[in-house]
Amino acid sequence: MKDVVDIVMRLKLRAEDGTKSDRRLAGIIIGDLDFASKGAIADIAARAGVSEPTVTRFCRSLGCEGVRDFKFRLAQALAVGGQYLSAEPLDRDARERRIAGAIGGGAIAAVERVRDTVDMATVIEVGERLATARQVLVFGSGGTSSMLAVEMQNRLFRLGLPVVAHVDGQLQRMSAAVAGPGTVTLGFSTSGYAQSIVDATMVARQYGAHAVAVTQPGSALAA
Repeated sequence: MKDVVDIVMRLKLRAEDGTKSDRRLAGIIIGDLDFASKGAIADIAARAGVSEPTVTRFCRSLGCEGVRDFKFRLAQALAVGGQYLSAEPLDRDARERRIAGAIGGGAIAAVERVRDTVDMATVIEVGERLATARQVLVFGSGGTSSMLAVEMQNRLFRLGLPVVAHVDGQLQRMSAAVAGPGTVTLGFSTSGYAQSIVDATMVARQYGAHAVAVTQPGSALAA
């Protein structure tokens, strides 16, 4: 069940702030899971307007071994989701309970994933770097990531730290260009492929900044 929730959540996150082709692919797949789980790779690529290798790379970036593994997980998602798509009319309370259960299940899966993968030594190191930084630049792009960036700015400001959050891509790149030793960048991206954040982080590193990313392991931002 956890893997099923995870693949659907990853698709939704990629649709929010992935690359242009990723957003298009994720949107096509989410819009018709049955087609995506049964269709040939050529058909999926044609419908999304991308190449077949792009579809393969997309599937692997979601943690699947390839297109076949991705389609298998989608089929599982459809099988599990069927229990929520009853043909019988549901009263309002029943519908709301199912919606609440789905949202709660996704939240629990996300928290469990963090619990199982977080490296406390890294968390402590990041905290020490933030506490002693000359300046902290926080980057976010898209709905969730932008809110996290602004909230992080608020929290660090209350601790008396020199922090600025940027959710505009141009400002992210400009601020990164004047970073240097003593600067810490903190980039939030649910997918890890928000181009402005990837670019700003790379530029800041070139000028000697220490970069931290809260994102998907193995993504461009995590590299």
